Amino acid sequence: MRTFRGREVISDMEHGLITRIVDRAIANARVIRGAPEAVTLVGIITLGVSYIAFQQFHRECVAAFNDRIASQERLLADYRTKLRSSALGN
Repeated sequence: MRTFRGREVISDMEHGLITRIVDRAIANARVIRGAPEAVTLVGIITLGVSYIAFQQFHRECVAAFNDRIASQERLLADYRTKLRSSALGN
């Protein structure tokens, strides 16, 4: 360890990962305290983009289910037609 004015100091290279994370979190908290409007705006934009992405995903899923239902309805109609024709043939 180094000494500075009689005290032991830790160089930047000796700081651990946890210390750097804590320092970064404290610095971020200071910025948030200084600009709450910017944080709110980023939150609103994030929610808006997430909502739009979810809506798109939901539409794609519903479209896939609708296609499957339509396909099954066609198969069912064909089956009923065959059933009726075989019932009339007897």
